[in-house]
Amino acid sequence: MLNKKNSFKSFLVFIGLLVCCQLSLPSYGSAKQDSRQFELSNKHIKATFSADESSCKLTRISRKDNSDVLEMESDEFEIVLFDKSRLTTEQFDVAEINYGKRELEVVYNRRSDVSKKAPAKVTVRYIMDEEPYLYKDIQLEMEEDQKVDRLQVMRFSTDQKASRGGFGQPVFINNWFFGVNYPCFHSRHSNNFIEPDFHYRWHFTIDLEGGDKEYAPREGLVSFFHFPGMAKKQDNERWGIKGKRAVIGIAEKKHDGSELALLDYIEKNRKPARSYLHFNNWYSPEAKQITVDGFVNDIALGIKTNLEKYGAKLDAMVPDDGWQKIRNFERVYEPIYDLANVNKELREHGIDFGIWIAIDGTSTNVNDGAKIGYDIANPEEFKEYQKRTSYWGPQRYFNILNKKYQDDYKKAAKYLLEECDVRYIKHDFNHKYTYNHLSERHAREACLDVTLDLMEYERQLNPNVIINYTNGTFFTPFWLLYAEYLWMNSGDTGTNEKIAQICKLDDATSYRDNHFYLSFNNPERTVRPIIPIANFMTHGILHSGVRYYNPDVDPIQDWLNYVVMYYGRGTLIKELYISPDLMTEDMWKALGTASAWAQQNEDNMRNTVLVGGDAGKGEVYGYISWQRDNAVLTVRNPIHQTQILNVPFDETVYYRGKKNKQFCARAVYPFVEELPWELVSGESFSVSVPGNSVLVYEISKGKAKTDEVVVVKDLPPVVKSKCDKNSYSITLKIPDEEFPHYELFLYHGVLGNIEPSQPMVNGKPLQLKRSTKSGEIITTYDLRSFRGKTITIAGKTASEKECIKQAWLVADRKVQQTLNTKNSNDVLPWAIGQNYRRITQQVLFK
Repeated sequence: MLNKKNSFKSFLVFIGLLVCCQLSLPSYGSAKQDSRQFELSNKHIKATFSADESSCKLTRISRKDNSDVLEMESDEFEIVLFDKSRLTTEQFDVAEINYGKRELEVVYNRRSDVSKKAPAKVTVRYIMDEEPYLYKDIQLEMEEDQKVDRLQVMRFSTDQKASRGGFGQPVFINNWFFGVNYPCFHSRHSNNFIEPDFHYRWHFTIDLEGGDKEYAPREGLVSFFHFPGMAKKQDNERWGIKGKRAVIGIAEKKHDGSELALLDYIEKNRKPARSYLHFNNWYSPEAKQITVDGFVNDIALGIKTNLEKYGAKLDAMVPDDGWQKIRNFERVYEPIYDLANVNKELREHGIDFGIWIAIDGTSTNVNDGAKIGYDIANPEEFKEYQKRTSYWGPQRYFNILNKKYQDDYKKAAKYLLEECDVRYIKHDFNHKYTYNHLSERHAREACLDVTLDLMEYERQLNPNVIINYTNGTFFTPFWLLYAEYLWMNSGDTGTNEKIAQICKLDDATSYRDNHFYLSFNNPERTVRPIIPIANFMTHGILHSGVRYYNPDVDPIQDWLNYVVMYYGRGTLIKELYISPDLMTEDMWKALGTASAWAQQNEDNMRNTVLVGGDAGKGEVYGYISWQRDNAVLTVRNPIHQTQILNVPFDETVYYRGKKNKQFCARAVYPFVEELPWELVSGESFSVSVPGNSVLVYEISKGKAKTDEVVVVKDLPPVVKSKCDKNSYSITLKIPDEEFPHYELFLYHGVLGNIEPSQPMVNGKPLQLKRSTKSGEIITTYDLRSFRGKTITIAGKTASEKECIKQAWLVADRKVQQTLNTKNSNDVLPWAIGQNYRRITQQVLFK
């Protein structure tokens, strides 16, 4: 409760402060006041504060023209000590109110009847610049050995509906967004708040142990908090805690909502990202020797040359884990190789040198580190945390709060960034934990603070270094204030076998896109994160120690589709996990043309949003990115049946233009063609996507440039088809024309180790082309040799366990006319289907 002993005297001091403030009113970014109110404003927004002898609180925010008004009842802050006692403005008196052109500062002193465990002083500072954002900083002045469990840097209630919230998540109220410039903050709203259920696999979870409990709930309460722990020495040499900066914002344009406003805020304040195509040697055994001969001459120059044939640029070569001494080191991250000389040779060929490095020393022998003075973050006897956080089994790493470890890490960083001219860092693992701290929640914050400090040190050494922050991330846009790229939180490699697909590349593509769907496009699971997918590392194009593509049997278009889908997500951090000796010339052409296209379109693909359904269920889906009045739309249909994709055309896909404007489209992959589409902004549109297809479209402002439609003829109807539990037969007429692809797919059901029966054609065995066991057996057969003939394909089931579930024809058929609109300056993926169109036909029904 308020101490009223000296209330009159305090009020006189307060009035005197107001008079002094009134004498220094600024003329720009004004702060105005009457006897009890202050107002900060700029050309976009204004904030109103109400003051009395015990507090000065934010009560109202609006646009400058008084639209988008949001009134609130603010507590300004809440401090929870380790004995669970709460401190708000009620336990403090106003000592000073100061403001400048764009700043209002309120200094609170602890009341005399309040526990000395509480901070002696709390300073709340609001700052406004020229943008439509209001910032809030809180500083606690404390003794050296004092500590704080939880600090709420924003706490208010409003009668307006709030949405979102959660770990690292903003809160939206009408057109306003609220957040904290720190990834590991927590936000809550409403009494029945539920933490969003994002689809994480390698996010290292912790137990908050009730640290997020609300002790004084009320209707419409919104709060933002973090767990600072121990007091630290501040820049002024005093001890205390600096709260994480809070931000309130709105879009510059009125018709843009809170989501676009937050995107703008992040974009204006983030580390600028750019397209960065590089080779990573993790899966390439031939590239493990980081020498001039082995890494530069044998690998880098071959990749560079083959990409340059098609206009693509290799930006960097990156050795992954293994370049450093794992044992018997004098400091962490001592290199095994002469990395400075390797970089020198790479730079002579216009290629950057990057590096993999785990800030906490994961994969290094921790016992050897302990011998030279490092602390182990998770000793062997501490098993419970490892079980809970390590999806792939227990891993051990160093305590980055250890001063010697930090100093040695800085020495390693200085060598890498200055002497080796490292321009890209992949920071992996990032556990953000040590077992011997105050609690798990405080350990995570303390370790993240050190992590961000070390990353800032790296940027001081090289301001242009690119940082890719992988394991341990989670889907908050506030990560992008510290790192250019984040990991999508899936496996390095993986396949999705929920639907049967003949080529493992299709399973690999579905694996990535199913993972994105679970967090980005499934309203039954969670809200969509406010992060364009272009900002994610999705792991790269793979054809090396792990191979999903067989160039001897898989059509080159399967590889090309895989590459185009990888780039079609819009990812700016482009990784190659390839072995050059395994690449065919056609594979290089596919990779080179698609890479050049993606690099050319890096600006157009920054705002990628997932649209459509779940690849894991065989649903049609795609990615669209709007940049001003231009969009790139990449779509995929994983199954044989033609499907219709509905594509929104409004702010939900980050389109910012006016409604009711005409737009047109052209296809740019796998063929180039003007389309007769008549699109209208503000109105969703539908795309018919053939079976087993990937297509890319460009959308731009204006009328359709053609009213002609390229028509592909249907395949001849099935002459006869029957199927029972013991046998099947299909009679087909094969057209007398050239087909680059005419393949029969047979689905045999689940067989275990039983080989499927071989089909016969007119009494002779039909030659197998491809087969797979991805959940169920699929076999395929090339029917082009039967051109112009009518054939009967018949077979018997191998056992009671086998059943032919379905059969499909997948063909690329020549079209009578192609409206090729490729320009001489176009940089596009290989138009492999320019004169053909994909067509599918079901030929057997169970």
